[in-house]
Amino acid sequence: MESVGEANDAAVVDKNNAEDEAAQSDAGERAAGSRRQSEMIGQSEWRSRDELDFSSQGLTMAPSSLFAKTHITVLNLSSNNIRGLPPEISNLTQLRHLDLSRNGLRCAHPRDFTSLPKEMETMAELRELLLSECSLMHIPPAVWSIVGLEKLDISRNKVGAIPSDIMKLERLVHLNATQTGIKTLPEEIVCCDALESLLLFGNPIDSLPDSLRELNRLHTLHINYRVFASGVDAETDGMLQRQQLTSEHIPSVVFHIPQLLEMDLEACKVNALPRSLTRSLVELNIAANYFPAFPEAVCSLHQLTLLDVSRNGFKTLPPALKDLRSLRVLLARHNQLTFVDSLADLTELKRIDLGFNCIAKLPDNIGQLTKLTALLLPGNRLDALPKSLCSLGDQLQTLDLTGNRLTSIPPEMAGLAGLDRAHQFSGLFKRGLWLHKNPIDKPPAKVWNTWDPAKIWAHMERMAIQNAPKLRPCKLVFLGDLGSGKTSLARLLRLGHAAPTKSDGSGLTRGFQLSSWRSENRCPFVLLEAGGHPIYAPLLAKLLDPKALHCVVFDIAEYQQIGFDVVSRWLRLLAAHLPGARVQLIGTKLDTISMATETSANEILAEVSEVEAALAAESTAEAAVQRLRDSLDEDLARCLEQLRADSNPELRLQPRIHLVSAVGPPAQPDLLTLRDDLERLSTNREAMPHLQKYVPTNWQPFMEQVKQQDGLYIEWDWLVEFADQRNIRDAQLIDCLEFYHESGQLLWLRRHRRLRNFVLHRPDKLADFLGRLLPVSLADFLVDYNENALFRACGRMSAAEYEEAREAALSRGQLSWPLVRCLAFGRGGQRQALVEALHCLELLELACCTMPPQVPQPGLHSRPVLTVPHLMPEPLPDSEDDFAATWRSVSAGCPQTGRASLRACPAGRPAPPALFACLSAAIHSAISWRIDWRQSRLICELDHCLLAAVEVDGDEADLSSGLDFELASQSAVKLQSGFDWLADYVDGVREFAPGIEWRFESSGAGATESGAS
Repeated sequence: MESVGEANDAAVVDKNNAEDEAAQSDAGERAAGSRRQSEMIGQSEWRSRDELDFSSQGLTMAPSSLFAKTHITVLNLSSNNIRGLPPEISNLTQLRHLDLSRNGLRCAHPRDFTSLPKEMETMAELRELLLSECSLMHIPPAVWSIVGLEKLDISRNKVGAIPSDIMKLERLVHLNATQTGIKTLPEEIVCCDALESLLLFGNPIDSLPDSLRELNRLHTLHINYRVFASGVDAETDGMLQRQQLTSEHIPSVVFHIPQLLEMDLEACKVNALPRSLTRSLVELNIAANYFPAFPEAVCSLHQLTLLDVSRNGFKTLPPALKDLRSLRVLLARHNQLTFVDSLADLTELKRIDLGFNCIAKLPDNIGQLTKLTALLLPGNRLDALPKSLCSLGDQLQTLDLTGNRLTSIPPEMAGLAGLDRAHQFSGLFKRGLWLHKNPIDKPPAKVWNTWDPAKIWAHMERMAIQNAPKLRPCKLVFLGDLGSGKTSLARLLRLGHAAPTKSDGSGLTRGFQLSSWRSENRCPFVLLEAGGHPIYAPLLAKLLDPKALHCVVFDIAEYQQIGFDVVSRWLRLLAAHLPGARVQLIGTKLDTISMATETSANEILAEVSEVEAALAAESTAEAAVQRLRDSLDEDLARCLEQLRADSNPELRLQPRIHLVSAVGPPAQPDLLTLRDDLERLSTNREAMPHLQKYVPTNWQPFMEQVKQQDGLYIEWDWLVEFADQRNIRDAQLIDCLEFYHESGQLLWLRRHRRLRNFVLHRPDKLADFLGRLLPVSLADFLVDYNENALFRACGRMSAAEYEEAREAALSRGQLSWPLVRCLAFGRGGQRQALVEALHCLELLELACCTMPPQVPQPGLHSRPVLTVPHLMPEPLPDSEDDFAATWRSVSAGCPQTGRASLRACPAGRPAPPALFACLSAAIHSAISWRIDWRQSRLICELDHCLLAAVEVDGDEADLSSGLDFELASQSAVKLQSGFDWLADYVDGVREFAPGIEWRFESSGAGATESGAS
């Protein structure tokens, strides 16, 4: 026994010695560590002068030199091996943020100050203390003495409970107690009346104090509500599902926290909610529960933005759901919903998920959800989609229709521009259009089973265009300056290959030209090209058609040189004569831009390889075209703003300005886009409703008989009688004539007062006469007498007579009868046909005509039968004085005088082009003699009343453009007759140019009208 005792004593001595050696070793290591830590101070990361970061540096204790830095406000000691802080920590009186997370702090009992010293109670400025993952068994008592704390993080520490001392932290705003093993909260937490956020997730909570409802600022309570359902046994669970019991295992206090924003009750075995819930909720999740019907209490949560009611077995959504005006996300998957009509009133919705229900029809007014970005409807019974859905445009980005009963895709879905992809994922979520598991046969699966919905829309658009009823052709009116490329563009559309106009001018449009074109998708078009030469200016406004698309064609190079006026003057013409006209802007000769940029790039990159130079040229050309588009858009916006400022009615412009090359390949992208846009417009029932009207079968035989009539025009009275015999009367006759006018088989210019009583039933022959009698270059035709036998054989003129006729034509714009016969040679040059052609020229206000005598008389070579205002010479510098002197001379001795003016309003706005030329032609049949100055002044005798007309330029800001008149007569009655004629003429102008506000004022004896319209 003695030896055993001695052995035990020896063992104790050895153990004590070993502990002493270990203690000395630890002390040595701590001293060495302290030295290393002191050295690290200089190496630490300084965020700013007042912030120090010593995280993840292997520290076992805070270096003593640190506590001398009393100015610091942020100290990060996280992710080290520190077991406690020394009392000197209280020296950091300015410290506001202290992070000790992921250290090995020691706290053996609730009154243990080993980890955090008691002196920390003096740190009045400390606001944030982070102690997460510190292996704490108890919360250090020093925490409760830091009364200024606003944020406390004790997460991932197995502290087991929060003591009542928390009541001392009256300023506490945020408490993170996630995964701390606590089962409840102390009642004293009510004293933390500043608390806003309480994180309790990952704890075995079994109860909550009723005092939580007194925390008026608490808006975030993160807790796993499913822990309350873990105690529900299988029998109780079955009774809850069968509605034999009402769920009460969720603490009632959570439903009455006044400012709570979120509540997640998913899979909590709940079958009822209190009638009164906290009205502050913004997000509510009650998915996967046992609700027999949609809880009425939810409909009172007017601030709700997210609601998840999935997997509950609902059959309907209550009408009161529309009261949730703030709702942005609604999730209701895996229910038994059949009708969802109340959704259309929730206009703030951005995401709707109704997958795997029994929905057979969506509300017709679902298009009211203009903010909707995602609509998920997989696994339902939809066999059709409402048209209003397709009005969501680029807003809707995801539409999931997987597993429904759709057999076709509505063509209107092409308008959903936001669906820019198909059958793709963005992260874990579906994105774009999803159509799988539907019995869709239109279009076929090989079309819709794609990643690019643009292919679906393109196919459907082609099918829609091909299947659309093409009862009437779409009329395209091409307007533009001489040489702008109208004819080449029309040929490119019609023939499918480049056909530029000849450089000698022989291919220029003379007067007008009609042709037909049927696109690849069998859409019929009528192309009306209006001559761009100034000689045809009076005709332009008469060719405008309210049912046509007016294509304003301009030369891109000319636009770059002189600006947007090459386009704006045509827009002003349309606004004046055809308010509300539908307009398409088309720039031509794009190849000139590409060639110029390619040359520039080749010069710059002369030493670069051919491939790189070609790529650089292409890039430069694309950049130039884009700059051109941007410039055009800006100029167009300014022009439209100016038109609005001038009180012009709005024009209906197509959204895209097309830039093409008439000599380029027919497959150039913008030309293909132009063709697609034209086809799309021609089949658009809303834009072109008249194209879908039925054409009666008796119209075609009637029109064939009409076109067999001789001459160039048919008078209205004869046509009415002729149509009456074939049972075409009144409105049907008007519709018939409009149809054949739109299809280019005749011209019925009913908008013009002088032309509405004439139907030009041979427009092709009329256009030919216009081109011959009004040549673009008369001087080229009037060559030397001996070089053209026409002047001797057809005109029967001697050389002297020819020279006299030639001089009158070139110097005064007066064409004699023999010269007119020579111009029309080979195109029905008989007398009657020529007389009708001359009459048409005067009706169209292109020229002034005097009919030749029935019996040939000598001297016809010198008598003008056709006077063309455009061919008159330019006015001489003294022409104004000459005009005034002439008027004083002819009006001398006329006691009755008066004045009148016709002006475009407001001041400074231009009158329509060719206004004076139209007046000159319109007045010709009513006068006995006239004296003309080119397109600017005229003096004539109108039924014994002298009339002088002057064109007024409106360039000055205070002067409107228009016409000024002076009248003089020997008789007041005749003067009154002159004013009456002017008033009637002005009515015609107002009717023909309704887009302009006209002011007609008259004064003097016989003046009868003064006013604006």
